[in-house]
Amino acid sequence: MTLLSKIRVGLLSTLILSTTFTALPAQAEPTPHTVTPSITEADIVTFDANGTLWAYSSDARIPDDPLSRRQVGSGWTVMRDLKTADWNQDGIQDIVAVGKNGNLYVYYGAPAGGFTRTTIGTGWGSYDISVVRWKVTDAYPSIIAVNSETGALYNYPNLSGSVLSPRVVEGSGWGSITHHVTDWDGDADADILGQHSGTGNMILYRTNGNGNFIDEPRIVVGRGWNVMNMVESSSMLEYPGLMARTDDGNLYLYQIREGRWLRVHIGTGWNGYTLAF
Repeated sequence: MTLLSKIRVGLLSTLILSTTFTALPAQAEPTPHTVTPSITEADIVTFDANGTLWAYSSDARIPDDPLSRRQVGSGWTVMRDLKTADWNQDGIQDIVAVGKNGNLYVYYGAPAGGFTRTTIGTGWGSYDISVVRWKVTDAYPSIIAVNSETGALYNYPNLSGSVLSPRVVEGSGWGSITHHVTDWDGDADADILGQHSGTGNMILYRTNGNGNFIDEPRIVVGRGWNVMNMVESSSMLEYPGLMARTDDGNLYLYQIREGRWLRVHIGTGWNGYTLAF
């Protein structure tokens, strides 16, 4: 080896021995975005006489299981009716509400809590509404509404998760019938349970999943419902059914299990609350 080569090797060895290698820190994982919406699909959402909006959480499989509640809004006495649904299918529950001024609103739920309100209609003062997937092909929930003055039953499609499309007439003579949209027979097609004000009977109106009623004899699936001062559709615990309140303030969940009712007592003291389902 030449003298020049020996010098080069010596310099390289010295460089390696005198160099300290410091490991770089691992790339930090991004912090997951916290999803804490104001309401969930399993909540009982209601406002009281002061207009405070509450979300109640409970395991309704356990009779008289204590409810835990959290305040999620205020000033709701200006509303006449409200329903919960994922209106734009973003995985966060929203509220569809009819104001006492006749306006129809959507309160879009935010992932971190709170709502953003938009007006999607006017002139709804005489309408009673349900918010459901009316057809099996619907990508978004739509509105089933009865005009209490004319008795007409309408479907207002929601084709984009925002505004309503032109309505479709679904029936007539519903002025004395309170409609509850649910799935009575478990075929995944929307049905209507019609609560007749005169008799208190609950009559089954099945559909074919395409927005049309099945032409068949109407059967009575419940009696004595006029003892309730509030009845709303509910899907708590992933079972369809009805939430009902008696005059003494008892709240019950009537789940539909294979064409039969299973009643669960939710709690007492519920008079004075407007519930959303």
